[in-house]
Amino acid sequence: MEHRLALVVRDRAELDTALAEYLEGATHPAGPTQHAGDLDTAAQWRRIASGDMAQQLMQQATAQRDLEQVAQLWVQQMPVDWAALREGTARRLPLPTYPFARERYWVPQHEAIEADATPPDDADAEAFIAGFLRRMLGLSPAQWSAQAPLQRYGVDSLIGMRLLDALNERYGLDLGGRDLLTARTARSLAERVQAALVERGALSTQVQVAESAAISPNPVRVPLSEGQKGLWAHHSLLPESDVYNLPMAIRLDRSPDASSLERAWQHVCRRFPQLHSRVELHDGEPALQSLPLVAPLVEAIDAQGWSEAQVQQRLRELSKTPIALSQGPLIAVHWLRGVSGGDVLLAVIHHLVFDGTSMPPLLDTFVDAYAAYAQGATPASKPDVGFDAFVAAERAYLQGARAQRDRAYWQDQWREPLPVLELPTDRPRLRDGRVQGQTRYGAVASDRSDRVRAFCAAHGVSAAALFLGVYELLLYRYSGQSELMVGVPTQGRRDERFGESVGYFMNLVALRSRRQPQWPLRQWIDEAQLRLVDALDHAAYPFAKLVRELRVAREPGRTPVFQAAFEFQNATVLQQGRLTQRLQQVLGGEFTPWVNQEGEYEIVLEVVEVAEGYGLRLKYDARLFDAGTIDGFVAHYAELLDEVVVSPERLVRDCRLLGEAERE
Repeated sequence: MEHRLALVVRDRAELDTALAEYLEGATHPAGPTQHAGDLDTAAQWRRIASGDMAQQLMQQATAQRDLEQVAQLWVQQMPVDWAALREGTARRLPLPTYPFARERYWVPQHEAIEADATPPDDADAEAFIAGFLRRMLGLSPAQWSAQAPLQRYGVDSLIGMRLLDALNERYGLDLGGRDLLTARTARSLAERVQAALVERGALSTQVQVAESAAISPNPVRVPLSEGQKGLWAHHSLLPESDVYNLPMAIRLDRSPDASSLERAWQHVCRRFPQLHSRVELHDGEPALQSLPLVAPLVEAIDAQGWSEAQVQQRLRELSKTPIALSQGPLIAVHWLRGVSGGDVLLAVIHHLVFDGTSMPPLLDTFVDAYAAYAQGATPASKPDVGFDAFVAAERAYLQGARAQRDRAYWQDQWREPLPVLELPTDRPRLRDGRVQGQTRYGAVASDRSDRVRAFCAAHGVSAAALFLGVYELLLYRYSGQSELMVGVPTQGRRDERFGESVGYFMNLVALRSRRQPQWPLRQWIDEAQLRLVDALDHAAYPFAKLVRELRVAREPGRTPVFQAAFEFQNATVLQQGRLTQRLQQVLGGEFTPWVNQEGEYEIVLEVVEVAEGYGLRLKYDARLFDAGTIDGFVAHYAELLDEVVVSPERLVRDCRLLGEAERE
């Protein structure tokens, strides 16, 4: 058949609604999802998922009785094993053989196809929310209360978006960040779920299966995502740059077994083959091509007799060594042996195949493999869903209505002219686009951290929103501008399938704000939170694709859209405490702060949530700013943070920056 339409319905009423919406040409149907395709769309789809990948996806959908997925594949001309599907409640039904047939073909009401899950009520939603958050946050039943503020458990914007994604997928809803803000408790959020289901007129569960992707275990070639394409294009302009190097250094209190160390990293690369790959062009499109593993993967460096300063200098040099995308591999592992203070492991991975939330699955895989090899055993083989599944899911999303809504949101946010940050600098800006990255480390004092937590609890805002709002205020004071754009990285793992995967899943969003000198500081922070959750609601649309499509104007030597960035690193998401404990148990290791990714933008504030409070990393362009200037910026940030949490009713225009010592 040249044209195909598939609908998954539970009863006659849903079928009636769905067919009526299709005949009326509804672009956003309220009823069941319309799966439609023809020979042209099928040909385009096969270019994404062809051959064994498509067959494997159909077999998986059939085995799991994933009717939505079967419908989506069938309209793309994929053959279906109907006999297998008819085992159970799913049935193949006759339809008219020509458009004007007079016979009726309704599904009898007593034979309605039942949903797989029980009808949700507010208690079911409440239990789902409790189970999800307790698993993520590691809470026992005794520690959990559905009537307690979610913020008390550390549910910030990042964890909240994961919860909303899970709820939307389970119940077929479109809840956003503001729903979470107004709900505040698990019980209130469950009631909001119930109300949304009533509004939609669907009291039985219709699980929305994410537009899925072909899964190919350990594929030889994987196309790039939209974000990867943008990163690859930028790297191609400055191939000798180290800006996309993501280093990770671990200090050991004992010498590791050399053989187990080598085999463990090879095991990591077998599970996540994109790490050991290179970028090749195929039909003009960049793709990751896996490379054969060749020992040794780990470079052993004799550092016996080196001073601590020499060790740190060598680590910095290694972390800044450019990685050639066209040659690969995209990971480099170094082992500094014989250091008096303890050996050091350094892994440097190109951002093209790695992001911050990839750290837990990578380290878990490495540590588990090392422990197994060191005991003479073979590590467990844990299949990865594959980054090609993410790429295919992204392409499916971009063809849907949700992507168009997200794009429209950003098109409005990015209306011209976009403000360009003009901070006062110690030296003139050059126009070559290069950044000499440096990092200034700091911490929020424990008493100040206590005040931050108290403020967030009292005003119902997340720590991320507070630190972001204060950062924006300081940029306004330094620049004197009336409008700002600040970039914020988001996790990009909207689908739980990718929770244990390694790759470049993150996406950037650009938050636009306008100075409001007459507002109380409390109102400014409230608005910062709303801007943040609204941006996260629309964060799936690839930033790099937006820049291309909207033809964003660029100044020579400046990054497009924004020049300052902010990142809040959630302790729960990064699992740093658990990972540190695991490293200590197996290798006697702990993370060191000696190396970081640097040079992405002119100025970047990273706030890291730790057990004792909050750590600060201010990354900056040393070609523009002296270290003393950055020290002053950090001091002023601390003063402004204090002012916000202590005097939230003070007007923005009345806040001061000078500390007691400077005022004297």
